Amino acid sequence: MASSERDVLDGARVAPLLDHLSDGIFIVGRDRRISLFNEAAERITGVYADEAIGRTCHRMFTGADSGVECAISERRPCTVRTVFDTGRPSPPDDRTVRFPDGRKKVLNLRAVPLFDSAGEVTRVAVMLQDVSELHDLREELEERYEFHKIIGKNHRMQEVFALIDQIADTDATVTIEGESGTGKELVARAIHFHSRRARHPFVQVNCAALVETLLESELFGHVEGAFTGAVRDKIGRFEAADGGTIFLDEIGEISRSVQVKLLRVIEEQTFER
Repeated sequence: MASSERDVLDGARVAPLLDHLSDGIFIVGRDRRISLFNEAAERITGVYADEAIGRTCHRMFTGADSGVECAISERRPCTVRTVFDTGRPSPPDDRTVRFPDGRKKVLNLRAVPLFDSAGEVTRVAVMLQDVSELHDLREELEERYEFHKIIGKNHRMQEVFALIDQIADTDATVTIEGESGTGKELVARAIHFHSRRARHPFVQVNCAALVETLLESELFGHVEGAFTGAVRDKIGRFEAADGGTIFLDEIGEISRSVQVKLLRVIEEQTFER
């Protein structure tokens, strides 16, 4: 019996068994042409078996971005070709696949080699699972429980996320309170990058790390000759943050005299070098 006849006979015997599986399965030969396509594969891809059999897997799975490249390879070594070359199964991998009719799904793909009696890989079975819904739920959960690198499922954290969302739309000055290590900087960054100021600078000042004699110069800048050593004009952190956000960390550590000067900036939105 010729090899092609054995393939047809094998397919005829195996197909009814594969049709009872929930996973989609199709089998391709070395020419990448599909020789078997089970019912689950029909449901997942929307392509009938009689349309798929005889076509190449490249024609079945075009890349979601390029519209041409096979999604099973996706600019990496082709999964089917790799299994033929190595004789080893491929690891499970989620791929976004756009079918020729324009539909797009996220499929979990696995490929395993099928050997003949001589131990040669003659065909590859590719298994499909539609994980689109799971992928969407995962993205929804990540969006819900992660807010600009702040992660929290507790309802109090969800309230913080909602408050950040409200604050970000305003230009109001915000006081962020909390013990060291509780993420005040993360909250400040989340407010900034969630606002219309996101394309402008985010300037952080650790007030506790600057001595008082330098703090005013660092915050407000100075002009040449303002004091000994002021050999040129220098912009301050407020000026550097123009259009963006300035985060004054450990602001409670600065002296009262500097706090008074900061109050003018905060209230009037103006300053002088």
